Amino acid sequence: MQRKTIASLALLSAAVIWGSSFLLVRNTVDSMPVHYLLVFRFTLATALLSFVMRKKLPGINREIVKHGVILGVMLYGTYVLQALGVSSIALGEQATTAGRSAFLACVYCVLTPFVFWFISKKKPDRYSVIAAFLCILGIGILVLSADGTGILTGDLLVLASSFCSALHIVYLGKFLKHSDAMRLTIIQFVTVAVISLAIALAFEPFPVEATRGAWASAIYLGIFCTAVALALQNFGQKHAHPNSSALLLSLEGPFGVLFAATFGGADERLTFRSVVGFAIILCAIVTSETKLKFRASVFR
Repeated sequence: MQRKTIASLALLSAAVIWGSSFLLVRNTVDSMPVHYLLVFRFTLATALLSFVMRKKLPGINREIVKHGVILGVMLYGTYVLQALGVSSIALGEQATTAGRSAFLACVYCVLTPFVFWFISKKKPDRYSVIAAFLCILGIGILVLSADGTGILTGDLLVLASSFCSALHIVYLGKFLKHSDAMRLTIIQFVTVAVISLAIALAFEPFPVEATRGAWASAIYLGIFCTAVALALQNFGQKHAHPNSSALLLSLEGPFGVLFAATFGGADERLTFRSVVGFAIILCAIVTSETKLKFRASVFR
C-alpha cells in the first residue's frame, strides 16, 4: 500500500475518532462536571504523549514553555466552551445537540482566514469570503428551527469555541516556526489540565456520582480523541496531499452527525432543515480549506 494511501487512511481515521467525540462529550458531561472531564482527559493525554515522546522532553526550553502556555489557554477555551455548549447540567434546555455541535465546532475552518487577516493584515482570498457567506447561511438554516426555538446558548458557546480554535491555529502556525510540534503539544496539554484542575477544585463538585460509562468515555477521549487522533493527523498531513488532508479532516463534522443520529436518541434525529444546514456548512468548510482545488488533484 502506498504511503499516500496510508496517510489518507490515517486522516480519515482521525476524522472518525474526532467525530465520535461530540456525542461522547455530551453524554459524559451529563454526569461528570466539565472541568473534571478536561482534567482527566488532558492529564491522560499528557502522560501518554510524554511517555511516547520521552526522548524529546529534555529539549523543552523557556520559549517552548511560553508559547505552549499561550496556546494552551486558547486550547482550553476551545474545549471548555465546546463541552459547556452541550452540557444539560450547565445550560438545561439551552444546551445544543451533539450533531449541531459537530458542525458548529468545525466553523473554525472558515473563521481562520479572517482571524489571520486581523492579526497579520493579509486579506483572505475570494474562496474564504464565499465560504463565510455559505457558513452564515448554513448556520442560519440550522439554528432557526421550525419549532421556533432559534439559536440556543449552547450554539453560541460552540461558535465561540470555534473562534478560540481559529485563534489557536493562527498562533500555532506562528510558533511552530521556532518550536518542535510535539514538545509544544505536551506543554499545551499540561496547561489545559492545570487550568481545568484549578477551576474544578474551586467551583465544581468531585464527580463521585459519575457513571462507569462516563469514566470509560473520559478514558476514550483522553487516549483516542486527544493523543491518538493527534498522532494520526500529524502523520497524515506529513505524507498526504494538502488538498486531500483538508478534505478528509473536514469530514469530522459529518461523522459527528452520523454518530449522534445513530446513537444519540430522539433529540439527535435529523430533520430536513438540519440536513440542509449541515450540507451548506460542509460546503463552506470544504471551500475554505481546499479552495476547490481537490477537484483536479485530490488522491493523485
